[in-house]
Amino acid sequence: MLKRIRNISPSNFRRIAVVLTFSVAVVSLIPLDKHVLPPGHSDKLIHALLYFVLFVVWHKALPGFSRKVFWGLFVMGVSIEIAQQLLPVNRSMDVFDMAANTVGLLAGYYLLYQKPD
Repeated sequence: MLKRIRNISPSNFRRIAVVLTFSVAVVSLIPLDKHVLPPGHSDKLIHALLYFVLFVVWHKALPGFSRKVFWGLFVMGVSIEIAQQLLPVNRSMDVFDMAANTVGLLAGYYLLYQKPD
């Protein structure tokens, strides 16, 4: 399966990245019933995993632009949290969501750029 993923062209990764990014933005801004949300901070793992996947997919879509991808996704995450506070979507800004998003981005960056021993 990893071999198939490696053979996906950057243009196809761009398509995947755009759809995934749009999906994350839409799901993050649709109104939610408070009873649907997991209790406490258990959604933070979901945030970290989503932003990890977003970073890896955009990294494959735009080889050589990882820093710009990192900062673009960081700004997107912060903007979504601010929009949740400002828009009437029954959601509120959460600094811990921003932190979880950043952890996912940093994990992706580290995974792709760690130096082998």
